[in-house]
Amino acid sequence: MDGLTTGGVIAYVLLLGIATLAVVLYNLFYRKHINRALKEDDAPGPVPEPRGTGKVVLFLLLLVCFGLWEAHKMEKLNELDSQLAAVQSYCATLESRIGEMQKLKEQEAQAERAFLSFDWETHDVDFLARTATVDFRAVPKEASEEAEVALSLREKAYQLVRGEDGVYRASVTVNPFEFMTNDEESAFLTLTVDGKSQNEMVEFYPGFEQSFPKVDVWLNEGVTHEEKAGKVILDAAPYVQNPDASEIRSLRLLVKQKGSVLDEMDLTQAIGRESADATLHGEYPDTEDIEIVLRWEDSYGLIHEAVRWVFHADDTVIEEFYGEEAIYDANGTFLADIWGG
Repeated sequence: MDGLTTGGVIAYVLLLGIATLAVVLYNLFYRKHINRALKEDDAPGPVPEPRGTGKVVLFLLLLVCFGLWEAHKMEKLNELDSQLAAVQSYCATLESRIGEMQKLKEQEAQAERAFLSFDWETHDVDFLARTATVDFRAVPKEASEEAEVALSLREKAYQLVRGEDGVYRASVTVNPFEFMTNDEESAFLTLTVDGKSQNEMVEFYPGFEQSFPKVDVWLNEGVTHEEKAGKVILDAAPYVQNPDASEIRSLRLLVKQKGSVLDEMDLTQAIGRESADATLHGEYPDTEDIEIVLRWEDSYGLIHEAVRWVFHADDTVIEEFYGEEAIYDANGTFLADIWGG
């Protein structure tokens, strides 16, 4: 009966009192009936014994209490449903208000913006010469013909010239390897009208790194190893996936330790096929971490290196690794790091 309301407890006590009174009154009635029969020396009539009546009363009392308990549970469930509906309504109202506030913020931001649009187009990309042309376009929201527009990018400022259509343009030559971060570059447009300047941050993402082919090499059964008297024995059966043979000139699998190449496997012939014909097997010192590195030359003549597995000497664990991909020119000069995952 735990959890009943005060009204429910009162009703239960009242029913219990009525049931007790009914049993007492019936006992008095039964005793009087028996006494009268004894006094008249006659057989008593068909009146149930008090024990049977008490059982009936008790059963009815339990039945009523069970009904009260079920009614109480239904009342609680209805109350919880009402509370849940109220919470859902509040959440919907709150979500609507948040949406309205977001719209207001966007409208305020739009109202404060100095430019209607900003975009760009890249062309004449020459990775060997490390040059690329980017055509920038910007449209001020409100500006006179005398207004000036400048673009600040990588600590350099470029002046945009107004055309007859009201669009400000500039054609800029950049080093594509300076913009291979796989992230948007923060830049600033500056609108100057009557000697007053207004700055606005814009995003610039040329995507030069998407011009390079991606190479991945998987290992059948992974890389297995065993330790032997200060050395580690590595075994790997690689196969090449995805690369377009027309975009890859050569592909090698290198075993490196402290920057030095300990072993290598030529996988060039495996490009465009399902597996390599050779299995990497070698013994290497276990004093330092061992890296298994992919090295490939693309159709531009640039060299790419990416670590794919690392054997940790301190805990003899081999870790599959996806991280940065380094790009070098044919002379080994470092050009850029891009995400190689």
